[in-house]
Amino acid sequence: MQFVDTHCHLDHHEGRSVADQVRRAREAGVVTMVTVGTDMASSTQAVATATRFEGVWAVVGVHPNDAMEATPGVLEVIERLAKDEVTVAVGETGLDYYRDHTTPAQQEDSFRAHIEIAKRQDRALVIHCRNAWNDCLDILDDQGAPDRVVMHCFSGDLGVVERCAQAGWFMSFAGNVTFANASELREAAAAVPLALLLT
Repeated sequence: MQFVDTHCHLDHHEGRSVADQVRRAREAGVVTMVTVGTDMASSTQAVATATRFEGVWAVVGVHPNDAMEATPGVLEVIERLAKDEVTVAVGETGLDYYRDHTTPAQQEDSFRAHIEIAKRQDRALVIHCRNAWNDCLDILDDQGAPDRVVMHCFSGDLGVVERCAQAGWFMSFAGNVTFANASELREAAAAVPLALLLT
């Protein structure tokens, strides 16, 4: 069986080189990998890695927990990286009200800027949203989402699933769906149309 890893961070692994990670993934049947940046440095690295390894693609952006770093100069670099032929998406961006590293206003400004970059460069948008679903979806409605959206590490409820499904957005579920206290998240996963479900 062959697999696609739609969201990995090849630059975050301590103790294993990118080449070793890619080799081990290939041995496990992972034929395509999408390595995701969370700031300017890791986004630059993601593009360099995707350029170096066949079957590896890049996502570039500033994580909402680092939204204070999404200055005009940084966003200019992110947009330049988004133009690269190995870049398939912009992100991971969005809103995270669980942690208070950045203010909601900083996160919103960064999120809106990423949405516009994704639309200008015809790239998918990879969204990180935690404890901020109403604001996240309202911003997407207000700003106008790009054609392709992935809700990474989905944590919304059935109402969020319905809104995302109506918009045709992908919903990606991670290991937290297996937690003993995640019965509502499992209900949400079960309600996602299969064509929009990533695991």
